[in-house]
Amino acid sequence: MRNDKDIKHIMLAFVSPVSQRSIENPVQYPDLAGQPYEAIHTNESAIVYMQRKLQDNTLDRVLLISSDTTRMKPVPAGSPIEGVTHLEFLKARLVAEFPALQDKFIECSYPDGIDDLDACIIKVAEIAEEAKQYAAENPTAQVVMHADMTGGFRHASMMMLSIMQLLKYSGIEIGEVLYSDMNQKRVYQATSIHRMFDLISGADEFVNYGSVKGIRQYFASLAPSQQSVELRELLAAMENFSDAIKVCRTAEIKRVLRELNGKIQSFKQVEEARKSMPEKVFSKIIGTIQAEYGPLIAAPETSELDIIQWCVRRDLLQQAMTLYTEWMPIYFEETKICYPVDENIKNLCELQVEKQKASSWQKYFITQYTWNYGANVRERMNKLYYSGKVDSKFSLRWQDVVRCLEQYNAIRDNRNRTNHASTQEHQIKTANIKKNILKSLEVIRSFR
Repeated sequence: MRNDKDIKHIMLAFVSPVSQRSIENPVQYPDLAGQPYEAIHTNESAIVYMQRKLQDNTLDRVLLISSDTTRMKPVPAGSPIEGVTHLEFLKARLVAEFPALQDKFIECSYPDGIDDLDACIIKVAEIAEEAKQYAAENPTAQVVMHADMTGGFRHASMMMLSIMQLLKYSGIEIGEVLYSDMNQKRVYQATSIHRMFDLISGADEFVNYGSVKGIRQYFASLAPSQQSVELRELLAAMENFSDAIKVCRTAEIKRVLRELNGKIQSFKQVEEARKSMPEKVFSKIIGTIQAEYGPLIAAPETSELDIIQWCVRRDLLQQAMTLYTEWMPIYFEETKICYPVDENIKNLCELQVEKQKASSWQKYFITQYTWNYGANVRERMNKLYYSGKVDSKFSLRWQDVVRCLEQYNAIRDNRNRTNHASTQEHQIKTANIKKNILKSLEVIRSFR
């Protein structure tokens, strides 16, 4: 577990102008982290709240996004600090309360009006770069970014969220997200609202890539005692599926999919009163996850073909190729698309599997045994078929069966070649393999 010495706290705020009204009627906050505070500037209260909450572990940097107006124009007449800009006023107020912040400010300029969306995006990236630079200067520390969502233009909140998301993917942890209401004289924690982005991106990761990391992070702040048993079991089932897909545990995937479906159903039946707030939010999107997995978890017994197709559609090509090359020989034999008639052939293949520690006798039969009967797949399988050693439940479509086996061997061979291809060759081969697997699955499905 990390200790406080390993953490660097920084804060992000979009500076607002000082209003005449606030100068004439300062806002009396009765409780900012346990103490009262008189605020004039919009951004003061949230930064004071955060600094007080950290106590001796002070803010190491305060990133102040400042428009042309707040950076260059003076505060209104009658201000307790005259002859300074809005930005300078905020800094002076904060330093008066916390002298340790004197050299902690980083100023990030932002024009008053950016009509060009591309220019706005570039500016967001530049501001994020300031925080990333600070993190790079402290490589042994975990940098935690807190944010004040109160000030700035109307689109400032969207910009702030974009910056936080960029920083999150750069390894900077998002801490507290605050909003100050001068009318209610309170600083609100909006962290849970921001964390919905973590849940949504986590759900997207799981739907598209089978990764449960993002969803785990969303629930990380909840102690196990605050989580329902059904949630813990669902997260474990999602983790099991993620692991099974990543390392292609061919013998486990069907079982973990059945388990996942059962745990989703159990979680959906939990009474609302027993759920924590994060669980209630998660409940609103679990149906989408269930729908996206569709036939993988809806059917009593998931088809190998559906799982392989799911992997292809989500660009999990290594997994798709591995499952295809391991499962299809067994599928051919079990569905009687192609199987050896002579029991001695099966016995011989089983013996070789044991000697060579191969995955299945069916795979050995398709890829090794048949080589003794010709130079190519068509020649080999035709000789075996017409000599009565191999048969098919779909004998009237024997040439389609042979074509199916040709596709299997071609995909298997291409998989091996792809691992040794150049980048450009790899991209071309990858696209071809995806197309060929889907085409092969379509042909295989026709044998029903």
